[in-house]
Amino acid sequence: MKTSGFIKAIALSEVTALRLAELRGATSRKDDAAEVDNNCNEDGSMTRKDPHSEQRNVLLSFLIPQNLPPVRPDSEILKRKKKIHGRYSSLVMPQQGEEKRRAFVTFLAGDGDYIKGVIGLSKSLRLVDSRYKLIVSVLPDVPRRHTDLLLSHGCNVRSIQPVLPPPGVCAFAWPRYAINYSKLRMWEFEDYDQLLYLDADMMVFENIDELFDLSPPGSLTAVKDCFCDWSHTPQFTLGYCQQCPGRVPWNFALGEPPKPYFNAGMFVFEPSSKTFGRMVQALAENHPTPFAEQDFLNLFFQDAFRPVPNAYNLEMAMLWRHPENVNLDKTKVIHYCAAGSKPWAYTGEGANMDREDVKELVRKWWGVYNTPLSLVDGCGPKDHPASVKVLG
Repeated sequence: MKTSGFIKAIALSEVTALRLAELRGATSRKDDAAEVDNNCNEDGSMTRKDPHSEQRNVLLSFLIPQNLPPVRPDSEILKRKKKIHGRYSSLVMPQQGEEKRRAFVTFLAGDGDYIKGVIGLSKSLRLVDSRYKLIVSVLPDVPRRHTDLLLSHGCNVRSIQPVLPPPGVCAFAWPRYAINYSKLRMWEFEDYDQLLYLDADMMVFENIDELFDLSPPGSLTAVKDCFCDWSHTPQFTLGYCQQCPGRVPWNFALGEPPKPYFNAGMFVFEPSSKTFGRMVQALAENHPTPFAEQDFLNLFFQDAFRPVPNAYNLEMAMLWRHPENVNLDKTKVIHYCAAGSKPWAYTGEGANMDREDVKELVRKWWGVYNTPLSLVDGCGPKDHPASVKVLG
């Protein structure tokens, strides 16, 4: 594939391996923010001013290439498999009467502790008796012992090549998140009609298979993010957050309110190599942003985003930022993305980590993770044996 500009999809080489090592880090965009070029207050808010905040706010408010006008979705467009929901999405519908090919998918890079997160996620999906298998997209720097472990837990492993920014461009973004652009490779998994992506620091406590049906054709379905700690944005100064828009009214002197913005820890999407190609092209044309692929996906699928309740991706920080929006009894997926909340590294230290609800959710994660394989076998999909697939 031939690309130019800001982002290039490249095959792994000695140079790429070195860059992977440099960029390797946690794949959750909000984990341990105090260690990522920012200073945090006790409540987790970021106080360092982003020198590119104005540029980023413009990008996040609206970004549509001028040579690709929006196209409204309608039945005729769906029948002709045209572009829908704006400029980038493409739709390939299964034949009428055919069952959609579906799966869960996650992402793993490097040889760190995130392998524990993937194992926990895999067990949780099987224990809630999901119908669909889990695909683990792994970069070439994931060691063989980790892929063998994934196979032993019934995962389907797909080796993917990285999507990396060229040297020097990370001065505009948070370097540890740059490797997350490789997640875009999942759009090349065209042997599926729908995929449901889950971050490795998430755990599923109730069956969520219905999310596939809740995602309309051509859409990207996800949960609205909380940006209460984004000190580089106008809404932070105002105290405005889309999780509680009625708490502080938007000041229109600042311009239009922020457009709906989703957390990319969980989303349902339709794979398409054409969409992937357009993504790479768009990355080459635009500047990087602090939350790397999450910001990019929000820009790219701005018109296609369809929200679902917080129960499908409850970020840990919601417990203290928006308790009025939390009902743990009805929550199906917990996202351990707050600084210090990763169960495999949890010490109880740090802001809000001594809360009883946090401790209980960490205990629940370990309860699933420590479930013997003998009790997990027989749960989940029955016709999808573990396998390895290498994508060139």
